[in-house]
Amino acid sequence: MPSTGDALRERLDLLVAGITALRHDGRFHEPNLDGTPGDYISFDAWEWPQGVGLYGLVRLWQFTGDPAQVR
Repeated sequence: MPSTGDALRERLDLLVAGITALRHDGRFHEPNLDGTPGDYISFDAWEWPQGVGLYGLVRLWQFTGDPAQVR
């Protein structure tokens, strides 16, 4: 049975993989304020939701120091 720390790390690894694999598939039409197409899902565009996710990823990397998270 994995320790609590190992189990938490496995879950965080799954979370990071899921966040970074998200892609905008066009199902949601949420234009930006200037009318341009919005992409609030992937890291291909830059809006505040991606910034919040990126902040969390950077804090995780700062805590773990895992070079695999800098990809």
